Amino acid sequence: MTATPGLLDTSAVLLRGRVVDLAVLPEIGCISAVTIAELSAGPLLTDDPDERARRQAHLQQAESDFDPIPLDAEAARAYARVAQAMRGRGRNVRARAFDALIAAVALANGLAVHTANPDDFTGIPGLEVVDIRPGLAPPA
Repeated sequence: MTATPGLLDTSAVLLRGRVVDLAVLPEIGCISAVTIAELSAGPLLTDDPDERARRQAHLQQAESDFDPIPLDAEAARAYARVAQAMRGRGRNVRARAFDALIAAVALANGLAVHTANPDDFTGIPGLEVVDIRPGLAPPA
């Protein structure tokens, strides 16, 4: 039997430690280079040293745990379809650029997106979205 891969969006990467029901995660978790970009920006976007350290730790853990899927030419072409779908739903594609690029990588690679923010991905034709929130433990 072959294990099923799935793409974790940035929210799922950040919340992995709170997952208590593993059914919400793919058998093989993948991330995109876009998630590494989003996590890389995090430490630079805060002036709080404790928060910066926490964000840096998340980035380093993700870099250690995953070999990111690149944003290749096929994903770049899929981005156009994602942007069109988002715009068609009245969403600002620029404000949701990371989500749109993550969705494009998922589409280009035939992967479902596992996320704690499923509304960010609704209405994108052909994209399977898995909500991880039901499998999370409450915040500590």
